[in-house]
Amino acid sequence: MFLYKFILIIDVIIIIYYIFFFYLYLFYLFFFFLFFLFYIVFLFYFIFILIIFFFFFFFFFLCICFI
Repeated sequence: MFLYKFILIIDVIIIIYYIFFFYLYLFYLFFFFLFFLFYIVFLFYFIFILIIFFFFFFFFFLCICFI
């Protein structure tokens, strides 16, 4: 009987441990996903700004050349 209770307690501890690590893993995945999303958005934003900058620069250069 004592052994049975001991095994049950160990089993419960192991289950709690696995649940905890599973949620931790999900948490890390969620943060990784957010970071990845932020990175993609930042990249697109950066490219967009560069394109605008180059267009303005090109336009300015053309204006200077024609004037």
